[in-house]
Amino acid sequence: MPAPTCLCSPPHRHIRSCAAGACSAGLRVAAMPAPGPSDIFADGAGRDFVAMDLDLGRAVAAALQLPDDVDVPRAFVSRFAWKPAQSNS
Repeated sequence: MPAPTCLCSPPHRHIRSCAAGACSAGLRVAAMPAPGPSDIFADGAGRDFVAMDLDLGRAVAAALQLPDDVDVPRAFVSRFAWKPAQSNS
């Protein structure tokens, strides 16, 4: 059975927090290339655990093919502070 994957799709009001929360849980992320995920994972950041596609179904399929290593997304998100992410509510 495949490991869990987080879906982040607009127009979610707290999409940055959703993506950051998924990373802190060590999940792979499937997202649409919209404001939020595109900002956090710009320039290929997260390419080892994030799949983005305009078609969310393709993003999910691609995310499930990525390595299931919880330490990679956790290390990525540890560079961010939670307070700034929460202040965008």
